[in-house]
Amino acid sequence: MPKFDAESNAETKEGLDAFARHWYAMLNYAYESGDLEPLQNITEDGCERCDIVYKGIEDWTKKNRWSVGGDVQILQISENFAADDAGIY
Repeated sequence: MPKFDAESNAETKEGLDAFARHWYAMLNYAYESGDLEPLQNITEDGCERCDIVYKGIEDWTKKNRWSVGGDVQILQISENFAADDAGIY
């Protein structure tokens, strides 16, 4: 399982980049292992797109399927790193 880098917690542009890379590493881990808990633990509740992905992984795993080497890769990161009125980036 990918290790969490402390930089991923920093409220900086670099921290956002590190968190995004960690999140996708955890997604790849979930695809390979079927273990969604670590990914769900770092993902905001109520993420509808995430729930769709989770269901796909759960359905795949229930059929005793697994995946190796087909990692989701980050080709480009772009962001508008600015907090909104609620302090959410």
